[in-house]
Amino acid sequence: SFGKADDATRIRGDVLWRITPVHRMRFMYFDNSQTRSKVLENDVQWGDYTFNSGSRAEFKTDFQVFELAYEYAFVRRPTYEVAASLGVHYMDMKLQLSGTASGIDANGNPFQGQASTKVSSLPAPLPVIGLRGGWVVAPDWYVDAQAQFFRVKVGAYDGNWSDLRLGATWMFHRNYGVGLGYNRFATKVDVDKNDFNGSLKLDYSGLQA
Repeated sequence: SFGKADDATRIRGDVLWRITPVHRMRFMYFDNSQTRSKVLENDVQWGDYTFNSGSRAEFKTDFQVFELAYEYAFVRRPTYEVAASLGVHYMDMKLQLSGTASGIDANGNPFQGQASTKVSSLPAPLPVIGLRGGWVVAPDWYVDAQAQFFRVKVGAYDGNWSDLRLGATWMFHRNYGVGLGYNRFATKVDVDKNDFNGSLKLDYSGLQA
């Protein structure tokens, strides 16, 4: 109903702690916040609210992921390594729609054509497995690739998750480097709960500095 976002902000951060040469812990944070605003061509129904066609509405999404994983480097050589990972990620999706609506308020009273805001939140903890590899292609350059995937059906949740990343880094100093990469991040989950009943699909891909 809203098309592409008018404004979007995406942030990703990864931290890797090498406990020993082959044992590591990794933490990842991802945030994808978007805002869309337009005059509705048709009525949009959301639960007990109906946002009226012909009125301007604003739709906000805030998608956050926190991941903690253990890595084991089962192949480790002077110029390359391959590591397997197992962890858990916590996804939280918040959806907010504001505009002129009709429906039933929290007290059970009907209302017609008034400014309203409807918020729905979807928290979902899911396990994740993956592979990560690194290759030193030159004394000051290395390439790294990462793939994570999981599909699970537990209780009210039925979903899958994938995170693919490829990057190259130039180490201009022994302890510091700059890099460029490409990241594709996708999740799909079907939920059957009182506070969220439906399907959510989110895909993101783009360059990463």
